[in-house]
Amino acid sequence: MSRLGLDASVVLVLVAAPALGHEQVLSGSEWAAAGEEGARVPFIRFGESGRVAGSGGCNRFRGSYQQSGDGLTFSPLAATRMACPPEVMRRERAFFDMLSHVRGMRMGTGELVLLDGEGRERAVLTRRTGAAD
Repeated sequence: MSRLGLDASVVLVLVAAPALGHEQVLSGSEWAAAGEEGARVPFIRFGESGRVAGSGGCNRFRGSYQQSGDGLTFSPLAATRMACPPEVMRRERAFFDMLSHVRGMRMGTGELVLLDGEGRERAVLTRRTGAAD
């Protein structure tokens, strides 16, 4: 069973992150859903200057993010509108829904946890390395 559950919880995997400030860890990093395989794995890439891009598993998206200490939010994301198999679309909707509810983050040893406004875990992220999309 996929870790992208109906409750829009998403578990993603971190390979390694240097012991830097949050902004340095996020900027230039890419994170992907754990337990997912193949070409339709949701991922997010944090770029320079607060830009974010990635894929929900079917459609590519872009937007911006704001980070202040442990606070993290995403702008409304613009996405392509391709159709994919129903299960892929369900997981993608859950992924986008999760991102829209992120209001904070917590760094741990080897992980980035995305939190909602009430401090509940929405996703555990792990770093994607050597990705070629």
